[in-house]
Amino acid sequence: MLSHDKRNVTSPNLFVGPMSKEIVETVCELSNQGILVGLIPSRRQVTYDGGYVNNWNTDEFVKFVRSKTKATLIVRDHGGPLQGKTPDDGLCEYASDLRSGFNVIHIDPWKSVTSFDEGIEKTLEQILFCLNIDKNVVFEVGTEEAIFSYDHQQLRKLLWHLKKNLGDSFKNVMYAVVQSGVRIMGTRNIGIFSKDRLEKMMDVVNDFGLRGKEHNGDYLNDCQIKTRVESGLQCLNVAPELGVIQTRIIMKNDKFDFDAAAEICFREKKYEKWLPSDFSNLALSEKQRLIVELSGHYHFTERPFAKVIEASKEEIKSALRNRIVGITNCWEQV
Repeated sequence: MLSHDKRNVTSPNLFVGPMSKEIVETVCELSNQGILVGLIPSRRQVTYDGGYVNNWNTDEFVKFVRSKTKATLIVRDHGGPLQGKTPDDGLCEYASDLRSGFNVIHIDPWKSVTSFDEGIEKTLEQILFCLNIDKNVVFEVGTEEAIFSYDHQQLRKLLWHLKKNLGDSFKNVMYAVVQSGVRIMGTRNIGIFSKDRLEKMMDVVNDFGLRGKEHNGDYLNDCQIKTRVESGLQCLNVAPELGVIQTRIIMKNDKFDFDAAAEICFREKKYEKWLPSDFSNLALSEKQRLIVELSGHYHFTERPFAKVIEASKEEIKSALRNRIVGITNCWEQV
């Protein structure tokens, strides 16, 4: 198992959501080839009682990854209250993650708070809870701006409070989430990027000896990613974009039952959070296609998708590999 001590962890620049078994396999294969990529399962994707990705529970997911590679960091993305399938405090999930061997825990209480100061206190409380189970666990703190927006001064306040109250255990904090202007809508990133905001946040992160990590890096082009890298960004999360890449390949297959897939996606309504603002203006056929594109990955284990995935597996993994390598190359080319 990888060391929990952040001083002994080789951190990748790119972290991807395990939207499918094929994405997980691709990440493991690349990591074994020296192209390190982290995995960031959310509490809906992989959870102690089974998530939507391959129906894996936490133990099964970790065992599968570790059967393929020892090099990939496994990070619980958005741990904490109100992040799972049902409302809870998130503590049982933390305990399960730590017992299963996650390398990094993202402490994210921010959906449940009404003020920044409350978020600071809950972050500290949840870190202490995890340290009581595993004193060597590594942490990511902060959250994406879609959940709770903050500026560089607030980020400094959060990190200062943690350093003051954690003492020597502050060394377990490795990542801080920075916010530079990202927002996913449909299959585009329509966030308004602020170089000044990112550089100020990275100054704070560097002052505390941490690594800056931005969420929702989906659908950014190489130029947009490189601009962030030039501003000091060290890590980027990408998730739904990879699910869309896989879904589009599935949809091209002649044996894909589009009507059955669309019926499942309409019924479950998991597409709603991703819909673009002009969705109501689209023709019915365009709406159906977009809904399947945006939410197909939630249903890859169901028959309309599953029966096609195996036949398209090599094409899927090739497309995923190309996109993942393309993103990681942005750090090499700056």
